Amino acid sequence: MAKILNIKKKQDMTKKRYIVEFELENRNIAEFFAASYLMSIRIESRLADLYSKKQYLYLDTPNKDITIKLAKLLKEEIEKKN
Repeated sequence: MAKILNIKKKQDMTKKRYIVEFELENRNIAEFFAASYLMSIRIESRLADLYSKKQYLYLDTPNKDITIKLAKLLKEEIEKKN
């Protein structure tokens, strides 16, 4: 169902945010994961956000270590759906 095409790590230092961009196969898959995993991500960190734009899924937090931890868990969940 879901295949990760690319993963990019970004920093927005103006807002002090750490962002991981997952490029997925299409918009519907990105929207599915954003809706399905947002609350799980927020349980780990209330300041974390998970959203989609086009075929991209974005994990966005103010803490680098939390971003790395959540990105790893999210990647594993996406790969399970493959």
